[in-house]
Amino acid sequence: LSNKINFIAHQDSIIYIATNRGLSVFQLSNTFPIPILINNYDDDNRLSDRDIGKIVIDDNRLYHINMQGIDYVSADPLYLISAWHHFVNHQTQGNNIQDLVVKNNRIYLATGYGIFIYDLNFQNPVSYTTSNGLISDKINTIAVDDNNNIFFSYGFWNKEELIINNSQVDYSLGKILPSGKIEYLNKDKSNIIFNKIKSSFISCYNIK
Repeated sequence: LSNKINFIAHQDSIIYIATNRGLSVFQLSNTFPIPILINNYDDDNRLSDRDIGKIVIDDNRLYHINMQGIDYVSADPLYLISAWHHFVNHQTQGNNIQDLVVKNNRIYLATGYGIFIYDLNFQNPVSYTTSNGLISDKINTIAVDDNNNIFFSYGFWNKEELIINNSQVDYSLGKILPSGKIEYLNKDKSNIIFNKIKSSFISCYNIK
């Protein structure tokens, strides 16, 4: 659909490509040298917006961020219009969702209005904002480990200028404990070489 690719995810032999003009789905083949296109999806009553950000696959359910909120669907009947669902919530202001994690039967959203946590039906929200401990409501990226520790960074990605704006450089990486206590790693910047984080994957690191 577009040469501007925002994110790539895969499940087994299926590749999901998020672009600024919709979702492209390919399948790997043992008998063909390149991935085979299965289908393209745009805003034909499936997607609420064509400009797709991050894709997450959890328990055979596909989630992705767009300018209107979140679209989600079971990965099997992707072609059925009735299988698609959409989430927009005034608490997250829809188009300010920056990052998404689905883990431990919870949905974690990094937004321009703080961190919001839902169950798998987008119910029973728990929020972290400046009213209960955050330094800023602008959250750029989020990751969750197996112990329900939440790691996050401040700011938001400016796609036009390709930089992170409004980051809190003195607090490069925040951590919310299961108790709700908020801590900051490397607060004094004495042992780090970065002050802005574009994305994070907990599985790559052993963070204590």
